[in-house]
Amino acid sequence: MEILRRVHANNIVKWAADKPDVLVLSADLTSSCEADAFRAAYPDRFFSMGIAEQNMLSFAGGLAREGFVPFVHNPRRGDASGDRGYCPYEGASEYDGSRSW
Repeated sequence: MEILRRVHANNIVKWAADKPDVLVLSADLTSSCEADAFRAAYPDRFFSMGIAEQNMLSFAGGLAREGFVPFVHNPRRGDASGDRGYCPYEGASEYDGSRSW
């Protein structure tokens, strides 16, 4: 059996090779979210937004409106079991700025 490592990192780099409109945004912890390979391959298409998840999603919305294809990466906050792993995943709190109550 082959052990696959960094599947997301490798695939997004290959997939985006001929798609200049694809951008990657990361909210800190770039390596943990496997966005570092994209940053190394396409530094002009990578944005490190720091610890500002809500701003990052607003920024991604603006990019999408202008015709870009943003991929947002953010460390997972954990699930009900208390797992604090990291993956390309968004929790609900990042959408608070766009939700209508």
